[in-house]
Amino acid sequence: MVAMLLTLMALASTSHVQAEVLGSWTSENPYPVDQYQESCAAYLGYIYCVSGFLSFDVYSASVSGGTVGTWNQAADHYAGESGPSCSIDAGYIYCVGGEIETGYVAAVYSASVSSGSVGPWTTATPYPTTVEYQPCATYAGYIYCVAGSSSSVYYASVSGGTVGTWSSQTPYPFVVWNLPCAIDSGYLYCVGGDESGTATDAVYSAPILPATFTTTLTSTISSTTATSSASTTSGSSQTTVSSTSTVSWSAVITNTLLTTVTTAGSKAGTSTTTFTSPLSTSYSTAAVREGWRYWHCRLWELYGSLWRLLLP
Repeated sequence: MVAMLLTLMALASTSHVQAEVLGSWTSENPYPVDQYQESCAAYLGYIYCVSGFLSFDVYSASVSGGTVGTWNQAADHYAGESGPSCSIDAGYIYCVGGEIETGYVAAVYSASVSSGSVGPWTTATPYPTTVEYQPCATYAGYIYCVAGSSSSVYYASVSGGTVGTWSSQTPYPFVVWNLPCAIDSGYLYCVGGDESGTATDAVYSAPILPATFTTTLTSTISSTTATSSASTTSGSSQTTVSSTSTVSWSAVITNTLLTTVTTAGSKAGTSTTTFTSPLSTSYSTAAVREGWRYWHCRLWELYGSLWRLLLP
C-alpha cells in the first residue's frame, strides 16, 4: 500500500511537466551593421536579411544547430525601399511594401536565393495599396499579407520569382500594424500588434485553403445510390451529392489539403456544399495566457504536489 501510494504521488508530481521551456540564449555572430526594421527569412540552412531603415544592404549567413555562420553581403542592394516584409517560397524571396521619405509604397520585388547567395532583384506585381509594417508569409505557392496600418488582407500566387494578381480576403478583425504572423499546417496565426498607437495582446488564427482544390465523396451508407460531382474553380469548389434512395442516407465530403467534413443528404434529393478559398471567412480568437496568471497557477500546482508528499 505504501509503495502504491508513493507511486501515485510520483505520478501526481510529474503529471504537470510540459515541453514549453525555451533553452538559454547564446550570442552569435553579430550583424555586419547596426540596423532595425529589416526583414529576415530562413530557407534550407541559411538566413537572409533584407534592407532596413539604416541601409538597403542584403546579408545572408548559414544557420545550423543554433549557430550563425559568417554574414556575407549580397552583390546587389535591395531594389526597393526600407522596411519591407519578406518571405521565401521554393527558392525565391518576395518582399512587399516599405517606406520612403514621402510615405509608404506598394512595390513588390523578388530574387532567387540559394546556399546563401541572392540573385538580382526584379519587380513583381505591385501590392494593391501602399503598405508597411504588414507581415507576409508564404505557404503552398501563395503569399499572404495581413493588415499594416489597415485591416486589409491580400494574397497572390508566387512561382519562380513572379507574383500573380493580388486578391482581397477576409479583413483582419481590426486595424493593426507591426504584428508578426506565421503559418503552420494550413493555419495562419497573428499575434499582438499596434492598434492605433496602443499595444494589443490579441491573438487570431484563420485556416488557409488552396485557391484551386478538389472535393471528394469519401463515404456513404451502403444502401444508398448516392453519387457525387465536383466542380473546381479558382476561389471556390462546389460539390453536389445526389441520391435516388428512398431511405435516409448521409455522405462525408472531404476537402483536400485542409480537411473540411460536411454531412449531406436525407432520403432522396440533392445536397450542395461549397468550399471557399484560400482563406476562410472567419478568424477565431486564441486564448492569451497572461504571465502572472500562468505562474500563479504553477505555484499552486507545486504547492499541491508538496502537500501530497507530506501527507502521512
